[in-house]
Amino acid sequence: MPTKSEELAQQMDALAKEIKALYDAHKTSVPNEYDFSPEDMASVRTKSDELAELKRKHMEEEEKERILKNAEEIERYANTPQNALPFPGLDPRVQYVPIQQRKSLGELFVGSPAFKEFDPLKAQGPSVEIPYEWKTTLDEASGFAPQAVRIARIEQYPTRQLVVADAFPQGTTDQIAIVYMEETTFTNNAAETAEGGQYPENALAFTEKSSAVRKVAAFLPVTDELMADVSGMRSYVDQRLTYMVQAREDSQLLVGNGTPPNLRGLLNVVGIQTQPRGADTAQDAVFKAITNVQAVGFANPSAVMIHPTDWQGIRLAKTSTGDYIWGHPAIPGPTTLWGLPVIVTTAITQGTAVVADFRGFTMIFRKQGLAVSVSNSHSDFFIKGLLAIRAEERLALVVFRPKAVCTITGL
Repeated sequence: MPTKSEELAQQMDALAKEIKALYDAHKTSVPNEYDFSPEDMASVRTKSDELAELKRKHMEEEEKERILKNAEEIERYANTPQNALPFPGLDPRVQYVPIQQRKSLGELFVGSPAFKEFDPLKAQGPSVEIPYEWKTTLDEASGFAPQAVRIARIEQYPTRQLVVADAFPQGTTDQIAIVYMEETTFTNNAAETAEGGQYPENALAFTEKSSAVRKVAAFLPVTDELMADVSGMRSYVDQRLTYMVQAREDSQLLVGNGTPPNLRGLLNVVGIQTQPRGADTAQDAVFKAITNVQAVGFANPSAVMIHPTDWQGIRLAKTSTGDYIWGHPAIPGPTTLWGLPVIVTTAITQGTAVVADFRGFTMIFRKQGLAVSVSNSHSDFFIKGLLAIRAEERLALVVFRPKAVCTITGL
């Protein structure tokens, strides 16, 4: 007679086949598309809810049956005589086999002729072989390894801190692109003019610029059992998948090449300035970049972005007497350079840094914030008991004044 859990498993199998039949009956020629009517969709939802409820009941029944079985085993063992050996699975109609009391090696020795016939005057006695049964020592080498219970901690893969996006002002948009006008011609002939003289003519011209909204997305396949059985796994997967999308965003904001569907990152914007280090110290090269932003871009730099290895060279700079310029190692040193906050990140390539007026002339426009969703409709995930966890966002990066950005190379 089947158990309650086996009956529920049969019901789950039948219901899953019904749902699959519904999908098969409404499959179109386009992969992963179906021509469900509203009534059909309602039926699919109802049956899916019933299947989820059956899964829950099935898990509960399995746990109850396991606990009951353990209780029966414990009771059977407790009622077994102490001098009997409880063989697992032994037919209850068969008597247990009594265990013969085995004597120790010392007991066998004192009862042997070697001990009883020993002559202390002659200091000798007969030699005898003692029938002692030697057993293998239960140690790790013989397969008796100590139990090791896994703790709840999950050590995450080393990943960088997300700091790039925080440097940019951020806003929202409902457009597919950010379109704006850039003043590309500025001719100022203003001059002192004599009475009755001709006024000098000035000129202004504008060019339309645009930055398209791009999507950054990813999905992660997981099993139904993983999501249902492991406490906290859903939130963990959501958090890590979210991080993966944001880490890609950080990279795109700096080095995206602009070829669709890529963003055009800050370092690949046409018209930004470049300051090679050359024979200068790293500190001097950064200051010259600051000057370029001020003198050519007519902007006020708001931050310096630099790779940790390049920042290390600056932070460890010493005077000729061996004193650290950025402060003694025993105290927290400043994370500023020429008065500007320093953003240290591996998102930027080693050997390159950037100085920019982020606050005044750059901006991130978000059309869609980070969204996480779960579905089993991908490919054959439904019949395999898999889930696709998807994360996505849509955004555009605009650099209104390229000259307000200056890269430092050769660090």
